[in-house]
Amino acid sequence: METTHSVWGRCRPFVRASAFAITGLLLGPVAVVAQPRYVVVNLGALVPDATYSEALGINASGKTAGSSTYAAGNANVKAVVADSQGMTALGSALGGPLSRAFAINDSDQSAGFERAPGATDNRKAMIWNGTVPTQLASLPQHTNARALDINASGVAVGQSTSGVTGGDGSRAVIWNGTTTPTDLGTLGGLQSAANAINDAGQVVGFSFQGDGSLRAVLWQNGTMVNLGSGANFSYATAINNKGQIVGASTGPFNARAYLWQNGTMTNLGTIGGGDSVAQDINDQGLIVGEYNLLAGGTRGAIWYMGEMFDVNTLLHSSSAGWTVETLQNVNEAGQIAGRACRAGVGCRAVRLEPRFSQYLAEGATSNFFDTQIALLNPGDRPTTATLTFQTGATSVQTQVAIPARSRATVNPKTLPGLAAAEFSTVVESDALLIVDRTMTWDATGYGAHAETAVSSPSTTWYLAEGATIGGFNLFYLIQNPSSQETRVRVRYLRTTGAPLEKEYALAPNSRTNIWVNVEEFPGVGMALASAELSAVVESLDNTPIIVERAMYLSNQGRTFNAGHESMGITTPNTQWFLAEGATGPYFDLFVLVANPTANDANVTVTYLLGDGRTFSRDLVAPANQRSGIWVDVEQFDGVPGFPLADVAVSTRVASTNNVPLIVERAMWWPGDSSTWHEAHNSAGSRRTGVRWALAEGEVGGARNQATYVLIANTSTVAGDALVTLLFEDGTTVQKTYPLAASSRTNVPVGSDFPSAQGRRFGVIVESTGTTPAQIVVERAMYSDAGGVTWAAGTNSLATRIP
Repeated sequence: METTHSVWGRCRPFVRASAFAITGLLLGPVAVVAQPRYVVVNLGALVPDATYSEALGINASGKTAGSSTYAAGNANVKAVVADSQGMTALGSALGGPLSRAFAINDSDQSAGFERAPGATDNRKAMIWNGTVPTQLASLPQHTNARALDINASGVAVGQSTSGVTGGDGSRAVIWNGTTTPTDLGTLGGLQSAANAINDAGQVVGFSFQGDGSLRAVLWQNGTMVNLGSGANFSYATAINNKGQIVGASTGPFNARAYLWQNGTMTNLGTIGGGDSVAQDINDQGLIVGEYNLLAGGTRGAIWYMGEMFDVNTLLHSSSAGWTVETLQNVNEAGQIAGRACRAGVGCRAVRLEPRFSQYLAEGATSNFFDTQIALLNPGDRPTTATLTFQTGATSVQTQVAIPARSRATVNPKTLPGLAAAEFSTVVESDALLIVDRTMTWDATGYGAHAETAVSSPSTTWYLAEGATIGGFNLFYLIQNPSSQETRVRVRYLRTTGAPLEKEYALAPNSRTNIWVNVEEFPGVGMALASAELSAVVESLDNTPIIVERAMYLSNQGRTFNAGHESMGITTPNTQWFLAEGATGPYFDLFVLVANPTANDANVTVTYLLGDGRTFSRDLVAPANQRSGIWVDVEQFDGVPGFPLADVAVSTRVASTNNVPLIVERAMWWPGDSSTWHEAHNSAGSRRTGVRWALAEGEVGGARNQATYVLIANTSTVAGDALVTLLFEDGTTVQKTYPLAASSRTNVPVGSDFPSAQGRRFGVIVESTGTTPAQIVVERAMYSDAGGVTWAAGTNSLATRIP
């Protein structure tokens, strides 16, 4: 149902539609993807003065296969394997000057070739068991062969060729448990090659057609399948055990990395306009490869959760100085084989080790506050989390082992030195973890708020919400996770008058608390003691920081009677998704839209109800203003009354003229502003996804916790969601929920999962089916205190996971 209203709905007390001007580049909201950083491990070379070495394959244990220059003048190149003990040359069957290993399986079998002495075209396919070589034959009509990949069963694939210009070309071949190859054929042209094989025996590569064009192909069950092309050519480089295929194809202009899955080709794009190619994909969907610089040279690239990154922008600080040029192979642990260069070292075979660092700026323990950290390992291998609590004066560290698909809880108050402290938290691990923090206050627990950790700091943060009027207390929490002192400037943007600015010194590895209500400024005193404001927090020396905001409402004779907390904003976007939302006599629901640009935004707000009905409204978000929508009283042309006055609802906010926005949602309860005793708040999600995870969840317990998982199906087709609870003892329980098209679904964990009673758990929500619906997931939790039902409550946006 469309309307053309040009004004916003009325605003609730304390949430205002106030104007503010933000200058400079806006960075965005709470990150909903845990992005890994990478440590470069130099695998060395066979001799100290080697001109190069490279890692081309990697197995589950992190051992790599590749090659290195060797011997006098670095004239010879030898196939090598490398692990934590160093680099080892693979044995020679022919005594030739050149060999190379392209792949290695978990049994330490490597596949490649060796060139015999003499003729430069005399290359023989090899499998090395450990370091011992076995020569593989070429086809009878050919003299040369290369083994390019080998699967877990020791089946190798590659290419057999005559090595003679104008000869009968080459053929894709497979050595299936024998040194004699089988010809896989072509699409009618003279040449084909098998580049990769998965553990199910599916083979991918390329073949020329009769017209001379090149096509990516799949061989399975004795059949060759033409995978298609963007234009003139395509080729496949790898296939994972889920049947997903990667490679490259010509697009409208240049070659681009591509993904083939479910009969669909997806252009993976590039960076800077040069060609790109995807070299490998693991079963988690992590793609690695490289792209060409227009000025010459290549850079390693990864495609993670649908986005492309130059891996050099993701290097851990300990790997400064390295430039990663190529990425060739990735294992299930996310370790990557490739080549990187560094001044004074040269170009070397490297293994990239993933490191996940996550940050929380807020945290406090005392007689009044308590803090709890929930850690979920959604993956299939165990990991250890190292938690560092930074107070400024000192740091407290602890480690927690978290088995695969399990969850753990850390209570900082029980650690030495943290019984009464204010702190930030850094969580580090070698596997993806979901990290949620919950804070409660007063011994009864009458108030609470929660937030999910972010995976990287930033030099600039934006806080759209903020008030010190009407009983509100406003705090900015700033974490400096670096080992050096930094200074930040906070620009307080008021509804009237010029912005106020103040600088603050942040100690190394510390957390700084700014109580905005009592901040003093020369000539005007405590000018923010009763104000409505936004803020920009900038690091003056480009040291990345973390910023959060906490707001508390003191009323009804109680300190901090209600409160909510949110991470700072990092990137505006043209569309936003909010899974949670409820109106009625108990809840007041508000959608807050900030337009930080100099242009008005044309906005369509769409509300998704549980039965699949939708209501849409067209609005204008004025430039440099924040606007508030009181959802309970929304009206629509042609619809009588207030159709959203008592509903459960998800919300989609889209800028239709490409002006980027920031969107948050706040819920207060019970009744109206005179009786509110709690609230929760969350930024929207900029993206949809098919798998989401939440670390925190609890049913029952001393405070009668209630947990709800909210799922917005943003697709126009129906789907299904598989909800899995992961308990701290490693057990799991699942249930599937139908999702109507364009709808909001509520999962009441307590009633739907009886085994969750009295237990803590993490949650994974996966949209299932051949073409899964796109979803967004949040979690709301409520607890009782002092005889009051739902005296406290929290909300968090889930994290998208592979």
